[in-house]
Amino acid sequence: MPAEIGLIGDFDSFADRIIDGLKSHAANPSWLERIGRCKRDWSIRNEQEGDHSQTPLHPSSIVRAIERHVDEDAVIAMDEGDSTLWFLRNFRGKRQRVLLSERWRTMGFGLPAAMAAKLCEPDKQVVCLTGDGGLGMVLADLSTAARYGLAIVVILFENGTLQMETDKMLMKGLEPAGTALTNPDFARVAEACGWIGLRVESVEQLNEALRRSRSSVKPVLLSVRTAQVPFPDFANNM
Repeated sequence: MPAEIGLIGDFDSFADRIIDGLKSHAANPSWLERIGRCKRDWSIRNEQEGDHSQTPLHPSSIVRAIERHVDEDAVIAMDEGDSTLWFLRNFRGKRQRVLLSERWRTMGFGLPAAMAAKLCEPDKQVVCLTGDGGLGMVLADLSTAARYGLAIVVILFENGTLQMETDKMLMKGLEPAGTALTNPDFARVAEACGWIGLRVESVEQLNEALRRSRSSVKPVLLSVRTAQVPFPDFANNM
């Protein structure tokens, strides 16, 4: 992302110094009003973006359902890809902890991160958000999670494509190539590995599945049929 000033370091070590340096700064009322107006406008837009009932499901509506059903102290493990972009755009967090890979292009990170989180904190609700491209890279971990009885919940944004890469190619005026996926029935694969596997095709089904998953003693995979929607930052440049 473009930045005028980049700060690199441990946040705890320099946050206090930044705050101290701003104590003598006089507030600009017009700037504060502009920021407040932007915040109010975005709050309205965010609410509207999550209010979709279409099938396949809009990514924002999936994020909104997750927001409704995760504990305030849940651990949410994110994969790399389009599902993470939509989560970071629309999720209105409370005290949840979010696990993100610090490495570039680490597709497949979400599921093993969720497994590690559940091993470390077995009493916490642990949720993984991933796309079909990311999950396809770590399918063997489904068996591992079942073997160790890790009652995690995987929400799979299944749209049959590497959406982020497709968007980037379209943004540059290119014909998408190499981004279409040939998927198995992920719910049945999960069941074969000892999970509860459910296919989800509507917001109502997703809400019900998320409610049911809270009491499961087995890992749960929700394969959510997801619309191929360009992420707004990409769509605005196409």
